[in-house]
Amino acid sequence: MIVYPTFGSVEGTREFHESLSEGYNDARRQPGFDPYRGAAELQKRFISAHAWRGDFHGRHSRILMNFALEQAGESPSAVTEFDNDLLASSAQWTDEVRAGSQRYGRWQRTLARSGADTDPLDLFELRPMAARYEEMGGRPAPFAPGYHDSEEYAQLHARLRAQP
Repeated sequence: MIVYPTFGSVEGTREFHESLSEGYNDARRQPGFDPYRGAAELQKRFISAHAWRGDFHGRHSRILMNFALEQAGESPSAVTEFDNDLLASSAQWTDEVRAGSQRYGRWQRTLARSGADTDPLDLFELRPMAARYEEMGGRPAPFAPGYHDSEEYAQLHARLRAQP
């Protein structure tokens, strides 16, 4: 179970965000600052708070994480599993953020070399997954408008990502 803090007021929420910012900025000033660890911890603290009602906490937290990475001169992070931010240890999440940033950097370099005509399957390193999908008898257009069974697609995605 995840228990989110209660800030009690707009002022309490403001104090949390100020504390979050101050903590991150203090960490940045330390010798040997690791931008991946800093961004991962900033994102993890932010998402753990759920400081307001409504949706988009996860997306907002990843925008903040990627902003921190870019401000440190690193590529944004294309993490493979968003839910690991709360489920992984800080060290594991830092490793995932670093790997995602390196992945995004490869995509940037490939696109810069190859230009706009790059096949998305090649750019995003999806060719092996697409081949497995075809071997499994995958439908040509599996994502038609309308209702989707999210569990079915989660299972499909797990099978496609599995190493052959």
